Amino acid sequence: MRGVVPAGPLAGARWPAGSVHAGMLLHDDGRALWSYRLDGKRRLLWRHAAFHGAVVAAAPAGQQLAYVLGGPGDRQSLYLLGADGSVRLADTIRAGWLHDAVFVRGRLYWSRSDEGGRVDVERLRVLGPGGPRTVHVPLRVGEYPARLSAYPGSPLFTLALGRRVQPPPPALLVLLEPSRRTDPARFGELLPLRDLDNRHGVAWLSPTSFVTFARGQLRLFDESCIWRGSKVVYSGRGIDDFLVDEGAWPLLPLERERVLVMPRLPAADRHDEAATLRANERPLHWAVLDLRTRRLTQTPLRFSETGWVGVQPARPYVQPSVARNCTGFAEPPS
Repeated sequence: MRGVVPAGPLAGARWPAGSVHAGMLLHDDGRALWSYRLDGKRRLLWRHAAFHGAVVAAAPAGQQLAYVLGGPGDRQSLYLLGADGSVRLADTIRAGWLHDAVFVRGRLYWSRSDEGGRVDVERLRVLGPGGPRTVHVPLRVGEYPARLSAYPGSPLFTLALGRRVQPPPPALLVLLEPSRRTDPARFGELLPLRDLDNRHGVAWLSPTSFVTFARGQLRLFDESCIWRGSKVVYSGRGIDDFLVDEGAWPLLPLERERVLVMPRLPAADRHDEAATLRANERPLHWAVLDLRTRRLTQTPLRFSETGWVGVQPARPYVQPSVARNCTGFAEPPS
């Protein structure tokens, strides 16, 4: 796809590279890209031709962005907005969807789900100089890659798996020793995190640490202490960790150890969130959790499963040479 000119609303488009910075919270309303504050105030960054789509990922410090255009059932296209202001078509699909884009070690990765055949095909792809490449992932028979998550620019990542045959339940895998991985299109050995499945979202806070739900608690995982388990960072009742539709509410990492979460819903809605979202009867709103103070605060920002991106600062990955203090890290109770 080298030299492919974007078609549709982004044909010939350029974006104001350099206008996005670490600490911003991005959302595109289909006509313009905005930077939002948690109090709901916003600042215009880029006005463009109208389209149906969303900003889905940001490189470190917002030097590059990724957009997906097109809705469910339509042709979808993934675009890379480059650091030089250019707009490049990365991938397109007629039947299926492109999702979970993330920047790993300076490259754009995403999941591609092809539908229409006898068996749906799930694969990971990476954008190289010559176009997209399918990533080889060493998995067991019946497993497929579902969601890739990482701190922007870091070589570490987690990979949520799906299975076409149950049981066992799907797993959440983590890449260790990234220095051994030299080919961007081939993953090395991926290890499962014990007593943890992949039903919940993952929010990377730094190049070596992330949070996710396990046993009803929000727990911190760190590369240096993975051998010990994880550490509880929030166990209050204010966050809704109930599974919705085919997954769970996303966790959206922000700067300064803050995470956007779905606040606990009324009991009457806990078993019908998907219908509530589809009908748009009662708009849902994000809450922000401060992991340092463990304070949960409601925001006026309207929730959507995709389309909100927190821009994280560029931080170098440093592989730990000695074990850190892992006090408080342990396996979650069964």
